[in-house]
Amino acid sequence: LVSIDSLRADRVHAMGNPHETSPTIDALARDGVLFRNAVSSSSWTIPAHMTLLTGMLPGEHGVIAPTRQLREDVVTLADAFRVNGYATAGFVSGPTVRGVYGFAQGFETYDDDTIVAPNRLLSQKGITSPTIAELASGWLERWHASDERKPFFLFLHWWDVHYDYEPPPPYDRMFDPDYRGTITSDGFEMNPAIHA
Repeated sequence: LVSIDSLRADRVHAMGNPHETSPTIDALARDGVLFRNAVSSSSWTIPAHMTLLTGMLPGEHGVIAPTRQLREDVVTLADAFRVNGYATAGFVSGPTVRGVYGFAQGFETYDDDTIVAPNRLLSQKGITSPTIAELASGWLERWHASDERKPFFLFLHWWDVHYDYEPPPPYDRMFDPDYRGTITSDGFEMNPAIHA
């Protein structure tokens, strides 16, 4: 299960974006199952992802703010996989899917160490996707080398496209290579130069 925080479907080529900005996701869409009509249970990460991992609406699981935690009696997707003989692991980089909220429940391995300590507004700088990919690849290699290779459930959550977004080359200049302005994604949420 792969989640990319704040990635808009209409920015993915497989979902209709005319620009080929998402070759890996496009390949997954070609070779896998592509859901073209999905609706989130919430407009933001904590309640939406808890719904994704519990099958419960936000009002039922109760994790609707960063001050709330999942009740221990709630069965998560990872719980269900684990009790049915699956190896379970999660590797995340978004501050709103930290284990402290209950996201780690049911996972044998839940690594949220890649999360950069967020400021009060949830902006987070840094490219974390390569680290998450490396951690997940290492886990998969250990799983593959194991004598007891049971089926697995793997949850990956990437934060890089969330503000403050720092696109790597060639994406940083792809759409406006001649831009010389001063407005960037730095301090996006509180930048007075950026208006809704």
